[in-house]
Amino acid sequence: MLADCAEQQGVTISYEIEADFILDASGFGRVLPRLLGLEVPSTLPPRRAIFTHIEDHITAAHYADTLMTGVNAFRCYVEGWYTGEFQDVVLHDNPNPKIKQMICSILAGYAWDETNPFVAEPARRLKAVAAICKS
Repeated sequence: MLADCAEQQGVTISYEIEADFILDASGFGRVLPRLLGLEVPSTLPPRRAIFTHIEDHITAAHYADTLMTGVNAFRCYVEGWYTGEFQDVVLHDNPNPKIKQMICSILAGYAWDETNPFVAEPARRLKAVAAICKS
């Protein structure tokens, strides 16, 4: 925009780029090809985008509570790593596959699944299972 205004006032604008590789992430505007005189018609088919707005009526407080459930569950297992409880459970010689699956699902991103008892009560469950594994 500034360059356009300068050109309108008679200033000659030139661009020089020296590089082995240039990544143009300007999207539809194709700024670099236009500025460098490299613009050619696209061979890709035209694309369309549809935008919408949804009123979900979820309150910020409800969202925050749900968010913290997952954050606290994940934090519990990270802290369990440092206390050794996590290793006691998942690296046990004879691990219970169902328990291992429930804990691994949290670490894989399902930290908000409150049907998983290791999400609903992470500290109590991890401590109890770790104690059983150590005995």
